[in-house]
Amino acid sequence: MIIFSSSLMLERKPIFYALLYFSSFCFAFSNCYLILINEDQKPGDVIFNSSVYKLGSERHYEINVKRSAAFVRKLIHVDPKDGQVSLLDNLQCNSMFYPNLFTAHIDSTSNRLGSIDYYSLPLRIIIVGKDCNPDSDTIQSNNDLSINKKLYNPFLSHAYPSVNTRIAEARKWVSETYASFAIPSTDKWNKICLKQSQYINSVTAFLPKTLSQHCNTNFLDINDNRFKIEKSQGDLVASEDVCISEPLWKIVILFNIQCENVRVLDSEHRLKIVYHHEIFNDTDDVAKRVRREMRNQSPFFEQHLYVANVLEECDPGVIVTTVKARDPENKQVTYSMTSLLDSRTQSMFDIDEKTGTVTTKVKLDRELVDVHYFRVTAVDDGFPPRSGTSMLQINVLDANDHSPVFENNEYDASVRESVSVGTTVITLKATDKDIDKNAQVEYSIKSVSGGGLSSAEEDKNAFKIDSKSGVITTRTALDRETTEVYTLIVDATDQAIPQSARRSSSATVVIRILDDNDNYPQFTERTYTVNVSEDISWSENPVIAHIK
Repeated sequence: MIIFSSSLMLERKPIFYALLYFSSFCFAFSNCYLILINEDQKPGDVIFNSSVYKLGSERHYEINVKRSAAFVRKLIHVDPKDGQVSLLDNLQCNSMFYPNLFTAHIDSTSNRLGSIDYYSLPLRIIIVGKDCNPDSDTIQSNNDLSINKKLYNPFLSHAYPSVNTRIAEARKWVSETYASFAIPSTDKWNKICLKQSQYINSVTAFLPKTLSQHCNTNFLDINDNRFKIEKSQGDLVASEDVCISEPLWKIVILFNIQCENVRVLDSEHRLKIVYHHEIFNDTDDVAKRVRREMRNQSPFFEQHLYVANVLEECDPGVIVTTVKARDPENKQVTYSMTSLLDSRTQSMFDIDEKTGTVTTKVKLDRELVDVHYFRVTAVDDGFPPRSGTSMLQINVLDANDHSPVFENNEYDASVRESVSVGTTVITLKATDKDIDKNAQVEYSIKSVSGGGLSSAEEDKNAFKIDSKSGVITTRTALDRETTEVYTLIVDATDQAIPQSARRSSSATVVIRILDDNDNYPQFTERTYTVNVSEDISWSENPVIAHIK
């Protein structure tokens, strides 16, 4: 280790080596490192190498179980020694058990005794393939890797967003990476003096192995004008002669990556580096501050379960509820939420990362999904960040957006004319996809036409229908000789409140009256008189009369 003196200014030489504390963090809706995974990839396939080998080989890697959803550990595996990320199972776009866009957080710690070196890498995984409903002919990633066209289904477009939509969603926010350096000194702390262009450290050492080997890094900006980055090597150097007296200072570097031959999408990132003076040990004040920061308590929500209701069929942007988390150290928290049980719900709601306000992103359809479950996460801006979780249940309330539907549009029935009053003729059935009052159906006869010798009033009173059961019965005695066929128009109406919101539909019922032997034969005349000539030839003229 090179120990520097606070009173010396060294020209063009490394001013220090650092004990490194490193972590990487991104919000649930930030792009992190965006990786495309095809549904066709097999279990065991390596999709990323998270090793930060330039920080040292003696490291342990694992999935952060607190910041990653439970399903992540069933889908991917991280080799504890070399940091390789591989698939445990085939990923599916339309799985009911996990979304097709999710984040896995991979932690790494140093195996060196007494070291507080820590590292956390966020991977944003986007599942692509034939079932992903892309909204263009072909989607080209920056690696010339194509996603084949599939017919677009508008009905499911909000439930299974296209690849382009999910990539745009994932790129909304810039991910952040944190690093800390402890600076040893030869005497009592005073200040650090740097000369212009003096080397501080290599920023590229913070990149995981996949990015180091397959991606180009373009450094865009740095927030502290006392420093600059030599873009050819990615080295952080002093931009001018400067002496730094504060015991702790931070710089923020903005950069983007462009990758080839890997399914890592171009994206932007921020690197935050915190510098401390003196050696990290148990008696050092700065070390205690850093260790205390590492042990900071996680944010906690005011409720273990939030339950909210929202009406279906409303335009996007409806405020559903607001969740609230508190941090014991009063740090600012950032909110995100991940769908549970049904992956379709992820694209239907949004949460404001600063306020925790949950809003709708699409028109909801209760008949598609009536209850949505989310795990809500609050992450503080500690060093490293800590998180707390809660559950959110969103019930979609029914809007009366469906009319009752009969089993048939037309019904045929028959009944004998001799049946008694109250005889059942036919039972109609209509159903409504809504719930509660909106799904309760009542039946009524809208009109009756006989077309026979009976009057309109007699036709109207011939039948009645039970408003609850839909059973049509005879209301008066029937006479086929008066009317042979009746045509009924029957309405089914839901019981929505207010009454003006009710919806109805109609069906046609044709009832044929069957004949019974209920009449004696009758002559047209009571008496028939026939005159017959006495000399008539019976063989030639046998018919003497026609009686009817």
